[in-house]
Amino acid sequence: TYFDGEKPVILALAYYECPIVCPLILDRLSDTIDELDFVVGEDFNVVVVSFDPNETVTQARGKALKFLPVYNRTDKETLAKGWTFHVGDEDQIRQLADAVGYRFKPLPNGEYSHPVALTILSPDGKITRYFYGFDYPERDVKLSLLEASEGKIAKSFGDALAFLCYRYDPNAGSYTASAMMIMRIAGI
Repeated sequence: TYFDGEKPVILALAYYECPIVCPLILDRLSDTIDELDFVVGEDFNVVVVSFDPNETVTQARGKALKFLPVYNRTDKETLAKGWTFHVGDEDQIRQLADAVGYRFKPLPNGEYSHPVALTILSPDGKITRYFYGFDYPERDVKLSLLEASEGKIAKSFGDALAFLCYRYDPNAGSYTASAMMIMRIAGI
């Protein structure tokens, strides 16, 4: 459903009853989404999936009720389709986590050991970028969504230019200006 060939997807794997890490991931993601000039449900989708097979639809709805009402840049129906919170059975969760290279394991105390990461996926489901840690700079998330959509969600000439001129630098861990592309565009 989310890989419709049109909109990129931000995937957050988190468990809803996590005592520290997952709420922080979701809070930081929400803050970044609020800063973007792209609109959830219109330009991109956000999919949050609990990797705890014991969590329920009620817990997922609780998270949705925390995050969705504060985002007011689109109508409620578009937002509800574009920013979703899911649960699944153990096999479904494991298949999804394995597909995106996300490793987690339950601990004896009922909590989970897991990475702090978001996955950016293209409109056809291809992994295009990972964000590790708790920092999701608006500019980098915007550029990763542009990259995932191959520039199709650009809203302005500036977005299109940014898509052409910035490339992800794995050594820097962020997007940097491509001098060669800037010179080509200047030459034109």
